[in-house]
Amino acid sequence: MCDPLSPFSRQVISPFMLPFLALVFLWGWTAPPCHGQDRGRSEATERKPADQSKPLFSGPQKGEPLPSVEVWELQPGDEASRKVDLGAVARQHPTVIVFMHEKSRPAFALGRVLSAFAKRKQQEQLHLYFVVLSDNRSESEKWLKMIRRYFDPSTRLAVAEGGIEGPGALGLNRLVALTILVAKDGTVHENFAFTQVTPAVDAPPVLEAINAITGGGPIPSVQELIPRS
Repeated sequence: MCDPLSPFSRQVISPFMLPFLALVFLWGWTAPPCHGQDRGRSEATERKPADQSKPLFSGPQKGEPLPSVEVWELQPGDEASRKVDLGAVARQHPTVIVFMHEKSRPAFALGRVLSAFAKRKQQEQLHLYFVVLSDNRSESEKWLKMIRRYFDPSTRLAVAEGGIEGPGALGLNRLVALTILVAKDGTVHENFAFTQVTPAVDAPPVLEAINAITGGGPIPSVQELIPRS
């Protein structure tokens, strides 16, 4: 079921959360449908609930080097995708990698907010990668081609093979919904692992981390960065 309010389905909604819900409703209207899920197996149903009482780790942690990570990056038009080493990219440019373990509208919405902020950081040569983890590269590339019009052209869309755990060298956690690595000079500066994505809550710390590796400056509010189409 593709419900934009699914993160709240098991929670009692208190009045202070109403502004957040309004934002999620807006993203629900602008996000693409979830029928682009890889065929043959449902990645969302394979992810078991995480134990919220324990800290979650996914991928290299703050201060650790970003290893070689090969992904298939979409190219313009109908050109074939190109293999790119994100570890090498991060050694040359400030880099943000958003690993989508499962396709969901809240995760997609957070990616769009980060894409809008990355557009403002092009003078600092920020490279933002939105990477779908999949064991079906062909189907995932078709889905990315369908939804790439929702992202700023500066955002790079890619597929990493290996299922929801991704490339083995990264040590990603299959229990999370989204892993975000913020890196510079080949080193991870911040690591975010989200089990349930709430864009209005999760975006600000990620924006701050991106700002820190790109020279600082004012950070727009999440409301300012919400795409209107």
